[in-house]
Amino acid sequence: MKKRYRYDDLRSFFEQLLQDKESGDIEFKSAAGGFPKSFWETYSSFANTNGGTIIFGIKEKDGDLFFDGLTLEQIKKYKRDFL
Repeated sequence: MKKRYRYDDLRSFFEQLLQDKESGDIEFKSAAGGFPKSFWETYSSFANTNGGTIIFGIKEKDGDLFFDGLTLEQIKKYKRDFL
């Protein structure tokens, strides 16, 4: 059975991610226009190093983060596209 998380349970985790911005082990990908084409390049890069985390639905521009506001249907589609 899948574990369900409440926002409060994950809040500190997400706050830390957002404070860290992008780095050598975290990459944000905007997915508003579809499955990010640059995903596989980043995936390969992480696979050939110490790994990392790729987060869809967040765009970084000039050091600021913007949420895409993905729908549940988009998220499900991207999951299928990945698998």
